[in-house]
Amino acid sequence: MEKTVTEQQSAPLFQMSRRTVILESDEDPSAEETHSIRLNAADVLNLAKRDQTHVAYLVAKAKELVECKAARSLKLEQLEKLEADCNEMRSQRSAVEKQLIAAEAKLLEVEEKNRQLARHTDKALTKKVNRCLCGYVVWQIETLKWLKLQDLER
Repeated sequence: MEKTVTEQQSAPLFQMSRRTVILESDEDPSAEETHSIRLNAADVLNLAKRDQTHVAYLVAKAKELVECKAARSLKLEQLEKLEADCNEMRSQRSAVEKQLIAAEAKLLEVEEKNRQLARHTDKALTKKVNRCLCGYVVWQIETLKWLKLQDLER
């Protein structure tokens, strides 16, 4: 619906006569007849107040939108930082896992070396003990021979 405003001065938005505003509108542009809407000053003030309320509401919504965009931007920045931190921690974990694998392999080598040394030590100790035992047995035999020889000499 297109509204045309009757002009009284240079470019008023509405015509005011005796506290009444007259707005003319054409429902169909090709139609010859025009419809007039009569508003008194109180109606115009109510419309102005309603417009002010709408403007205040739109300003508040615009501020809210700016705040939401700022909060979203901050959240996105935080998300990017968290993702970067997460990627860094993943790479650190991967490096630590590689170190763990290397340490476990080294541990297996050391344990095998300890088993070898233990077997070698056991063999060497057994060999020494056997030598000592043989020496002891030989000493005992020699002692017994000597004692018998002394008994026989008496």
